Amino acid sequence: MKVAKSCRQCRLAKRRCTPGTLPRLACTLCAQKGLECSFLATKAPNYPKSIFPAGTALKHSAELRDEVRDQLVDLYLKFIHDKPHTLFHPTNLKSRVQAGSLPDATLLSVLALEARFSDERNVRERAKDFFHKAKESFKRTLDDVTLDNVHAATLIGNLCGVEGDSKGESLFFGISFRMAQILRLPGASPQDDTIMREIKTRTYWSLYMIDQWSSAGLDMPRQIFETSQHPLPMLELEFWKLRPGEQHVRNMGQSHSPGLWGYMIILARIFGRRANSHISAGARGIHPQPSHQREALARKLRAPCQAGPRSNVRRPTSGLSSLFNSPILPLPGLNPYPGP
Repeated sequence: MKVAKSCRQCRLAKRRCTPGTLPRLACTLCAQKGLECSFLATKAPNYPKSIFPAGTALKHSAELRDEVRDQLVDLYLKFIHDKPHTLFHPTNLKSRVQAGSLPDATLLSVLALEARFSDERNVRERAKDFFHKAKESFKRTLDDVTLDNVHAATLIGNLCGVEGDSKGESLFFGISFRMAQILRLPGASPQDDTIMREIKTRTYWSLYMIDQWSSAGLDMPRQIFETSQHPLPMLELEFWKLRPGEQHVRNMGQSHSPGLWGYMIILARIFGRRANSHISAGARGIHPQPSHQREALARKLRAPCQAGPRSNVRRPTSGLSSLFNSPILPLPGLNPYPGP
């Protein structure tokens, strides 16, 4: 049996691998990025070469120039990032793309999401090609339970939704949910810097949000249940300003002002409980609650909008904690139990 000099992740990314000080420990780069590191190798496997090696362009039937690739990544950060999901630190993402260390499935998914908005016709026409190649690349590494694969499955699930493939959307989202649970997200490892800790937190809450909306739309049971033990995402501007290597461990017991995504999570919690109330009432034939109770819910729904951050400026969050454990009632003016 041959022992490889570098781990699988580093070989695929064509980067220098620095093994851990003890056998079976993650290498330095994998530990920093929260990847599952593998040193034990049998016969050198014939893994596909990285589609985006450092300093080169995409090699397909038509060449995608590095500057076009970077433009598509910028479009993703402008139009997709922090909207349906928040999975990356912008500077960290761009650095990994340029260094060739972002897995092919993740990068191809980003390109597929934004290629349709390119100014170049030949790039727009390759959006579906990027999508199919992203799925092929992901399937080759399906058994790698890593944060990168959680991101890839999430992006591919979004692409399935764009294409109107509800079954594929549910399948890939389900894979990302299960991988996140295996990784115990948003739990951090001792090697994680502040950027990685926040990425894991944002990934967990992104999946929570996706699960809330997709399960309701597809009429399927949820896989990620709400919890108050995990911190909400920090203010977006604070997150974007973080630098690699910074170690600012957040005190779990210390109050902090959540960012825009934090308030979106609060609203998603209310939505989830309201949906549960409607499902339960419909199944049991319970009569609608009195109007004053519906008005109480309306006030709770308005509270995050009134107290939410404006331009990411810190604002007091007093009164918002009561939203987490409040009973959820039907919306005013909406009768979830219409007669025949």
